Amino acid sequence: MSALAWPQDRLGEALEMLTRHQGFGPVPGTVRGTLSGPPPAPQPEVFEDWMAGAAEHLRLEIEPEAVTQARVHEALRTIDVCIIPLPGADGPRFLAVLGRRKLRLLAPSRSPRTVSRDDLARALQHDIEAPRLDELQDLVRSCGLSHSRQKRAARALVDSHLAETPVGVWWHLRPSPQTPLWRLARTDGLVRKIGVMVGAYLAQHLLWILAWFLIARTALQGRPDSGWFMAWCLVLLTLVPLRAVVTWTEGLLAAGFGGLLKQRLLDAALRLPIEDTRRQGIGQFLGRVLESEAVESLALSGGILGLLSLIEIVVAGVVLAMGAAAWAQVGCLLIWTGLSAWAAWSYLRSRRAWSSGRVALTNDSVERMVGHKTRLVQEAPERRHEEEDQALSRYLESSRLMDRAASWVLAGVPRGWIVLGLMGLVPTFMSGTASPEGLAISLGGILLALQAFEKFAAGAWHLAGAAAAWEQIAPLYHAGAVRSHAAPLTRCEPARPDARRDERRSATVLQADDVVYRHRPGAEPILRGSKVRIAEGDRWLLEGPSGSGKSTFAALLAGLRRPDSGLILSRGLDLPSLGPVEWRRRVALSPQFHENYVFTETLAFNLLMGRGWPPRREDLEEAESVCRELGLGPMLQKMPSGLFQMVGESGWQLSHGELSRLFIARALLQNADLVVLDESLGAMDPESQRRGLACVTRRANSLLLIAQM
Repeated sequence: MSALAWPQDRLGEALEMLTRHQGFGPVPGTVRGTLSGPPPAPQPEVFEDWMAGAAEHLRLEIEPEAVTQARVHEALRTIDVCIIPLPGADGPRFLAVLGRRKLRLLAPSRSPRTVSRDDLARALQHDIEAPRLDELQDLVRSCGLSHSRQKRAARALVDSHLAETPVGVWWHLRPSPQTPLWRLARTDGLVRKIGVMVGAYLAQHLLWILAWFLIARTALQGRPDSGWFMAWCLVLLTLVPLRAVVTWTEGLLAAGFGGLLKQRLLDAALRLPIEDTRRQGIGQFLGRVLESEAVESLALSGGILGLLSLIEIVVAGVVLAMGAAAWAQVGCLLIWTGLSAWAAWSYLRSRRAWSSGRVALTNDSVERMVGHKTRLVQEAPERRHEEEDQALSRYLESSRLMDRAASWVLAGVPRGWIVLGLMGLVPTFMSGTASPEGLAISLGGILLALQAFEKFAAGAWHLAGAAAAWEQIAPLYHAGAVRSHAAPLTRCEPARPDARRDERRSATVLQADDVVYRHRPGAEPILRGSKVRIAEGDRWLLEGPSGSGKSTFAALLAGLRRPDSGLILSRGLDLPSLGPVEWRRRVALSPQFHENYVFTETLAFNLLMGRGWPPRREDLEEAESVCRELGLGPMLQKMPSGLFQMVGESGWQLSHGELSRLFIARALLQNADLVVLDESLGAMDPESQRRGLACVTRRANSLLLIAQM
């Protein structure tokens, strides 16, 4: 395996080659062939930061997994694209693994080599098992077992004793959710599944036509023929597996595209600008969530039905062209297809109006429920439901218009085709020149087109609903496409402050010059000409009255907002050069109480959100130490599970003071260059404030404390 492993100084090249080979996306031109390896003999946290930075520049997502001896075989069975450290005496080396159906290793020669999972597992476990296996074999020999049973006994003892021994941290790679959807679909093999489904469906219809031809030929001959009958039965039996393939691939496509859409929307929700989230209420976001579910279900089912209906319309046109009234019926088919498309477009317009009204009604209802107590006190009883009645009346009218348009699509399109198709056949039938075979073919083509228009109507109904819902979630979806392009990366600088402090002990941690910011274009600047210079070890206090822009300035320093003009630098580099991930490692912000949040998870998860997960023992020890310094020791003693106690809305309830100290601990545990606390001490009693201030002063590398005058 050593010949297939990459040395540490070529690890960046291995990541580039994996990205290209798997088609995760084009390697950015600024880093192609220039991504070198991590620093020699890095600390584990420095290596983690290097891997995260390299993945950010290659537009990938990377997830570490600590694999134990007992899980090696299981992990290799489910592996996809991964970087695995290979133990060795000549320094760290890494395997670039390509999984799925068969396991391949991307060698330094840039060619993939197929290996067996058992061989790779033995190579990863050898250095751990070999010393203990020799000891246990001596023990087993003394037990008087047969030679064949000695090996099995020694293997069982080794597996039992070393089950929880760590093998190493494996780094799983996958494309970012911000990657274009078609590229993600191609990477996941969904494009190939679409081809399989279309091919199987087309073959199914051709066989169906053949079955009709065989049974019609037998019937028109006037006498039964066992040979033609057997052929007809075989064709029908062949349709069964084809139908199964179509149904199976439909399910795979629905699950695959649905998963990709959910990943993109979740990623985009975490990237929404702050102002966008503030301008919209709970009801609007709830409405968007409901519409996203509609897009997922309606678009997938409607898209598949629409695609299949187009195939059936083409097949029906070919059959009608072979019938008795070829051109007349083909012309009728084209005319009705155009009219059906117009009916679908009319339904789409009414569905859009109805969907907008539904989202507005949802938002209004939720906001009124949230403010119900205020309405009881402030609003006159006789006027309490006036606006609700008007909104419901508008919604009822839009529903009526939409239902009328839907009835034309779902009922009028297929039934109208029967009338038009038969009318196209009437002149030829009345002339008496048509043969029985031609009439039979024409009638079969009408029935095939009827089935196609039924699917077209159902698909149009689903797609119109998806298109109307898409208009509501499109801003959220496109928010996930916004991405900062970092500067060329040749070697990642360690993000941990203790690794940088030795080089530039007196360096400027953060500098802002002539910063101007407006909440919206054309408005008066809330900040004008703001500047600050924070050096290593500085402790700053920023005071001001309410509404003076203190929190806005903190958000600008933390990279949550972009200034209209001016310059903000972290150790001489701006946000576009570093990227948002690296900037957040350097500047940690604890927002005001009402803008901070405790997730329904363990206390450890909420504390260590800015560090690697799952946490190491040192991380948990440091988290507990910070909590005790902030005065949260009694709270930890009350919690039955300690740091692993569930907190949040459905977990352990924390007081305002405890929440404030948790938010401070979360910021401190990021080990950032600069910690910004925005009125984080305001909800504490004097003694807790004293302890909190002493803790942040002692632990923060540099500190900016914001308080209200």
